[in-house]
Order: sequence, then C-alpha cells, then structure tokens
Amino acid sequence: MMTTLILSAISVSSALGQGASDWAPPELRDGARFTLLREAAGVFTVERKSDGVRLHIVAMSARPETAKRQILPQAVVEFLDAVPYSGMPLGRYLFCPNRPGNFGITTAGDWEAIRLNIDSPLVRNGRDSSARPDGLASEGRWAEAIARKAFAAYASRRLGPAETISVNGRSVASRRAEKSNADMVDLGEWASAVGASLTRDPNGDAWTFVRGGALHTLALGADKVKVGGVWKPMPDAPMLKDGRVFVPRSALPN
Repeated sequence: MMTTLILSAISVSSALGQGASDWAPPELRDGARFTLLREAAGVFTVERKSDGVRLHIVAMSARPETAKRQILPQAVVEFLDAVPYSGMPLGRYLFCPNRPGNFGITTAGDWEAIRLNIDSPLVRNGRDSSARPDGLASEGRWAEAIARKAFAAYASRRLGPAETISVNGRSVASRRAEKSNADMVDLGEWASAVGASLTRDPNGDAWTFVRGGALHTLALGADKVKVGGVWKPMPDAPMLKDGRVFVPRSALPN
C-alpha cells in the first residue's frame, strides 16, 4: 500500500528573509532546558540538555495545489496517517513517520507547511537496532503541540494591518489574512465581548468555549472548528501573533 507525503511542491526557499525568532515557539528558547544549535531563516534546531534529544523544525510556504509524492511503505517502520496524540486536525495533509528513537510530523495547509523531526542520541550515533531503549512515543503530544504553535506563528506573516471591529458595542482587534482573505479576530477579545469563557488546553494549542449550548473547539493549525462533535471548515487556520490568537470571524457564533 502506498502512502503519500506532501512535500514536493512546498518551497523551503520562500521562507528565506524571515528570522526563526518570528515563529519558533518561545518555550524552546528556555536556556535551562535546551541548547540552541541552529537558527536560520525557516529553520530552528535545539537539543534538550537532560538527555540529548534534538528537535528540528522547518517552516515553509505551501500552495493549495501542493503536489503529492509517493513514498514506499518500506521506507519507514510505521506510518501514522493522523496525529494520534490529540485527535485534532492539523493542516490539510499530514504525514507522521515513526521509527525507534525517531519520529516526525509533516503537515501542509493551503499556505503554510511545517516539518518537525525529533530524534535521540543513539539515532545520531548510528545504532539501528529496533530493540534500542530510546523510544520517543511519550514525546508525541508535546511535539505535536510544538508543531501547531510553529505552524500558527509562521502563518501570522499573512496577517495585514491592525484594525478593529465592533462586537456587542466593544472594539475587538481584527486583521485581514492575505491569500485566504479571511477576517481574523482576536479570540480573547471576542470572547470577552460576547461573555464566553475560554478554556485553554494544557498544551496551549487549543481553546474551547460554550456558545449557543454547544461546545466549540479551536486548535492551532486546524482550519476546522469543532461544534459539538462535528468539525466544520473555516476559511483559514488560527494564527499566533505577539502572544494573541487570531481566528476567522466567520467561524465564531454571534
């Protein structure tokens, strides 16, 4: 059975000109926990001081018609067709290779893509035994959250000039997203204006609120909003800018 990896039409060079500090999740800059190994346009690599595990992230531009490249199943030990850790959508295409001591997340939305890889020292030292005691399965949810934050922060480069809209007579920050043309509003300010109580996921990559008797879930990197038990499409995915979450206004209830 063939498995697809969405990469061949993603442009790494298009990330040039934007410093990694504009999108790399801030928790990876904790000097007590991580050593910064590389920071370049579109590339960010750190090593965890406690055990030498490395996390490498590449941020890229993508296109809606991103081509699909076939990958032979024997190329990796196991394919995960969806991120199994949170169960929430991430991008439009998703590829998650999983090997002993090494796994990754590659996802492409309409306009952005993130490729994340996490590996252990034994992998880098060339020990290729499947019995290695360096499984990284417990890192899955954390790595997914990092990928979501990087995706959302990198996507924020498409946000236009700051504006405001009126919600219940209160001013709410708004920005127009280039390419999708979606009106994006500050989720926290919107919730305050309508009297909705936001609950943040412990990983900091998803928010929930109740409105109209239904539980709504918004996740970074997902261009769908979950209303009740159904994921519904949005014109763009939530974005992170200056510590604020911007989401499509059209996806929010009145």
